[in-house]
Amino acid sequence: MVYLWRVSREVVCRRLRIPRRPASLYELELSGARRVLARELDIKELKGSCEEGQDERE
Repeated sequence: MVYLWRVSREVVCRRLRIPRRPASLYELELSGARRVLARELDIKELKGSCEEGQDERE
Protein backbone atom coordinates (compact mmCIF):
# COMPACT_ATOMS: atom_id res chain seq x y z
CA MET A 1 0.00 0.00 0.00
CA VAL A 2 2.75 2.40 0.90
CA TYR A 3 4.47 1.94 -2.45
CA LEU A 4 1.48 1.44 -4.73
CA TRP A 5 -1.05 3.85 -3.28
CA ARG A 6 1.39 6.32 -1.67
CA VAL A 7 -0.91 6.73 1.32
CA SER A 8 -0.15 7.98 4.80
CA ARG A 9 0.62 5.89 7.86
CA GLU A 10 -2.90 6.48 9.17
CA VAL A 11 -4.53 4.89 6.12
CA VAL A 12 -2.20 1.89 6.09
CA CYS A 13 -2.70 1.24 9.80
CA ARG A 14 -6.46 1.50 9.50
CA ARG A 15 -6.62 -0.86 6.49
CA LEU A 16 -4.28 -3.47 8.03
CA ARG A 17 -5.73 -3.04 11.53
CA ILE A 18 -2.33 -2.13 12.98
CA PRO A 19 -2.41 0.14 16.04
CA ARG A 20 -1.69 3.71 14.94
CA ARG A 21 0.29 4.53 18.05
CA PRO A 22 3.09 4.19 18.86
CA ALA A 23 4.46 4.89 15.41
CA SER A 24 7.24 2.37 16.04
CA LEU A 25 4.75 -0.47 15.47
CA TYR A 26 4.11 0.87 11.97
CA GLU A 27 7.85 1.19 11.37
CA LEU A 28 8.40 -2.42 12.49
CA GLU A 29 5.69 -3.68 10.16
CA LEU A 30 7.02 -1.61 7.26
CA SER A 31 10.61 -2.78 7.74
CA GLY A 32 9.42 -6.40 7.86
CA ALA A 33 7.49 -5.92 4.64
CA ARG A 34 10.55 -4.36 2.99
CA ARG A 35 12.69 -7.36 3.97
CA VAL A 36 10.14 -9.82 2.56
CA LEU A 37 9.87 -7.82 -0.66
CA ALA A 38 13.65 -7.64 -1.05
CA ARG A 39 13.98 -11.36 -0.41
CA GLU A 40 11.29 -12.19 -2.98
CA LEU A 41 12.92 -9.96 -5.58
CA ASP A 42 16.32 -11.57 -4.93
CA ILE A 43 14.84 -15.04 -5.33
CA LYS A 44 13.21 -14.11 -8.62
CA GLU A 45 16.46 -12.58 -9.89
CA LEU A 46 18.39 -15.72 -8.95
CA LYS A 47 15.86 -17.95 -10.69
CA GLY A 48 16.01 -15.75 -13.78
CA SER A 49 19.80 -15.86 -13.93
CA CYS A 50 19.83 -19.65 -13.48
CA GLU A 51 17.35 -20.10 -16.30
CA GLU A 52 19.39 -17.86 -18.60
CA GLY A 53 22.49 -19.92 -17.84
CA GLN A 54 20.69 -23.13 -18.76
CA ASP A 55 19.47 -21.65 -22.04
CA GLU A 56 23.02 -20.71 -23.02
CA ARG A 57 24.28 -24.25 -22.33
CA GLU A 58 21.68 -25.88 -24.58
